[in-house]
Amino acid sequence: MNLNALSQNPAVITNTLHSENATVNRKKESELPFASMVSEMIQSVDAQQHVVAGDVQKLASGEADNLQAIAANMAKADLSFRFLMEMRDKLITSYQEVMRMQV
Repeated sequence: MNLNALSQNPAVITNTLHSENATVNRKKESELPFASMVSEMIQSVDAQQHVVAGDVQKLASGEADNLQAIAANMAKADLSFRFLMEMRDKLITSYQEVMRMQV
């Protein structure tokens, strides 16, 4: 940072401070607490599972005839569930490693 330019033009300081404050505010707004992020992910996976269960019931009762869309929804729900289980496994492994640390 050029100090001479700052001393000659106080508007540069004001603009710099405003841009830094805007950056900090954007970071605060975009950051979610970890617990709420995980909770939202679980709710999303649960909603997908419920949609697929309803689709399968409709298919079994003869109300639905688009097997391809139902199969695609099942694949999406399965992939989301597997991803969630992998995250759970990684979190448990990380927690166990932290608990094994010597203080």
